[in-house]
Amino acid sequence: MPDDIFTKAIEELKKYNIALTSVTYNRNQRVYLWDEAKLEKMEKEFNIKLTDEDKERLKKDKKTLKNEIAEKSFHLMIIEKIQEIFKSAEILNYSAELLGLLLRAFDITTSQIRRYLDSLRKIKYANEFKSGDVLLQQVKIAYAAGRNRDLIFFYMIMKPALIEGSKSEDSFKELLKFVEGIVAYHRYYGGGD
Repeated sequence: MPDDIFTKAIEELKKYNIALTSVTYNRNQRVYLWDEAKLEKMEKEFNIKLTDEDKERLKKDKKTLKNEIAEKSFHLMIIEKIQEIFKSAEILNYSAELLGLLLRAFDITTSQIRRYLDSLRKIKYANEFKSGDVLLQQVKIAYAAGRNRDLIFFYMIMKPALIEGSKSEDSFKELLKFVEGIVAYHRYYGGGD
């Protein structure tokens, strides 16, 4: 069942985001420790409680945590469901939440994501729908991924999403909902500017 798979992935990404914010390095002891105040705050924000096993497993530096996230290839779950995103509000919602958490974990700002949403909205308000205008958005995302390698997974997701969204005006409306959902979840989980 897709919601189980997505729910587990979302839960795991919440834990990683908590660790990225709450684990600090103690130079005197040369160990990574949990900042208890930040941990408590982040557990409330993400509405999840880390187990002792989670705390031990995630007590690492930011670079290692981000590498682990990348190795888990959460973005591939979304890519596999691209066509379903355009047919199912449930899959769209789960995918947007998962991607919002991924973007937050890699410190991508809300303004970086909003640029793409604003570009898509310009297409929406144009006099007539042109699939080529949607496909050209790939260039903007490819450029951004070239400048910031942490955005490669975003490019990998958005390329097939833009292709699917360019097929018809109705598909484009679903693409717009997907990007709006990504921005909303990124903001909800504390993605900064």
